[in-house]
Amino acid sequence: MILTGIDIIEISRIKKSIQNPRFMNKIFSEEEQKELLLKKNKRNKIESIAARFCAKEAFAKAIGTGIFNINLREVEILHESTGKPYIKLTGNLYKKYKNSEISVSLSHEKTYACAIVICTETCE
Repeated sequence: MILTGIDIIEISRIKKSIQNPRFMNKIFSEEEQKELLLKKNKRNKIESIAARFCAKEAFAKAIGTGIFNINLREVEILHESTGKPYIKLTGNLYKKYKNSEISVSLSHEKTYACAIVICTETCE
């Protein structure tokens, strides 16, 4: 079975949300936050955070749960050394989807960020 999810968000919403430190700790794992800290002085940091948030929501849509029924920290949006994004699942989500192939694509521009997730479900 092929599952797909897509999401788009206004970057200004994320810019406002990250002013609350609890937001980052609730949504992003330690590994994601470390990766984002490396972007500290780089352009597009807020856009990158927004795109990662979109990917988490797109994954939740693909599996049919919505973001309020999963632990978003268990859906890590990380990058290979080449810059290619990938999803690393942990915890209960890893147990359930460990045999699935998951692809993610992120994009952003000045106002919006978006993501699409495609999951080939090979587990029950």
